[in-house]
Amino acid sequence: MKSIRLMLIIVLVFAAFIAGAIAWWKYPTPITDIAPYEVSKIHITEYNEGGAQHGGTRIIVTDQMNIKHIIENLNSVSIKKENLSLGNPVLGIGIIILKTDGSRHSFVIDSNSRIRKGLLFYRPDSGSIDLNYIHEMFNKYPHGFIIP
Repeated sequence: MKSIRLMLIIVLVFAAFIAGAIAWWKYPTPITDIAPYEVSKIHITEYNEGGAQHGGTRIIVTDQMNIKHIIENLNSVSIKKENLSLGNPVLGIGIIILKTDGSRHSFVIDSNSRIRKGLLFYRPDSGSIDLNYIHEMFNKYPHGFIIP
C-alpha cells in the first residue's frame, strides 16, 4: 500500500513538473520590460557573416528620443520560445541595453522573425521589431558613431 501511494505521489509530482515546463515554454514574454527613462545608452552592433567574434559596425545610442523609440518598440513585442541556440553563429543585430543602475540586457535579432536571447531562440508572438529604424541609423553612420 505504501509503495503504491509513493508511486502515485512521484507520478503526480512528475506530471506537475511537465505541465509547468510546458506552460513556461508556451507562455509569451516581452523582449524587454524597461522604461525608456531607465536606459542610459544602447549599444547596437551589426554582425555580418563573420559573426560576433569578428566584431562589426557599432553604434552607441545616447539620444533620449532614439532610446525612447527603440525601447517602446521592443516593449511592445512579445515573444515565444522556439528552440535552443547552441552551436549557431551570432549573426544579425546585437542589442545591449545599459540601464542607469548599471545593469544590462542583451540579445541578438537574427532576422525580423527570430531573436536570440540567452541560450534560446524566440519568435515574435505579437507586434514587430522596427528594424527599419535601426537600419537607418547604420545607413546614416556606416562606420559606427555615437549618436548624441
